[in-house]
Parts: sequence; structure tokens; C-alpha cells
Amino acid sequence: MSFRLTQLASLDGLRGIAILAVMLHNARYLPGGFLGVDIFFVLSGFLISVLLLQERQRTGTIRLGAFCARRALRLLPALFALLAVVLLAPGLFYLAAPPWKDVAIAALYATNWVNAFAVASLCFYLIERPFLRIKRRFGGVGAAASPSAPEAVRPDPVSIPERIRPGVS
Repeated sequence: MSFRLTQLASLDGLRGIAILAVMLHNARYLPGGFLGVDIFFVLSGFLISVLLLQERQRTGTIRLGAFCARRALRLLPALFALLAVVLLAPGLFYLAAPPWKDVAIAALYATNWVNAFAVASLCFYLIERPFLRIKRRFGGVGAAASPSAPEAVRPDPVSIPERIRPGVS
């Protein structure tokens, strides 16, 4: 079986459009732009599979170590250039201190793992946020009585029906 795929500008263009769709989605200009992630990964998976099949056809084997090294030589210089800009920009524009922790996480390609296992954000979304919504909805114990309670947890008198509003009969 002979299989050969050369550089196809149309596939690269489609991947570029997918990336642009994600960027527009993140900027809130394109509601369905998150589908660009799926398109990008499907096309990338196809192209990587083609490269591996061509190597097997040409050499009779697939050397994953060499394949990964070639991908690293292609991707890492752009990553390190971006990280250098991120570290230098605050100093050039007199902004806050450089984000060393974020750059280290990005350099290790660990951003998604850090976000997935961030205990503080996980606790907020699973415990604190629903609790605050329930407390705000039903008033909670002492929520309305406490003058120091933040606005987010005080019940809104307009949202409470008159039949259960305190002091209304």
C-alpha cells in the first residue's frame, strides 16, 4: 500500500480558520467558535497520522522518539519566544512584576493540568458558589440581619415574593 500526502495549503488554512474561530469565541464575537478546537485537533490528528504512516512506509518502522524530537524542534522555539515576550513586556511597559509562575507552568505544557486540579477554583465552583446562590435565594441565617454582609449574599427584597417577605402579612 502506497500512501503519500504532500503539504496541503488548504488543510493549513482550515487549521488557521479554526484557531481564529477560537480566538473570536474567547473575545465573545463568535458564539460557536469553540468548535474550532475540535476542528483543529481532528486535522492535527489526521496530519500526524499521515506523517507516521509515511515514516512506516519509507523505513518499515516508526521511531516515536525521533518523531517527538522533530515536533519539539518545530514547536518549542515559538513557545520560548512567546514566553520571553511575556516575561519582558511588564518591564518594558512598567506593568506589574513578570509572571514567573505562569511562564514556568506554560513552559512545561502543564497549564491545563494546573487548571484542572486547582483546589481553590474547584472548591469555589463546587461548594462556595452554589452555597452563595442558595443563601442569596432563601436569605440564609442572618443574611438580611447583618449590616456587614456583602451585597452578593443579601437577599434582594424584590426577588422575594410578598407572601413570604418578613413583616408583610
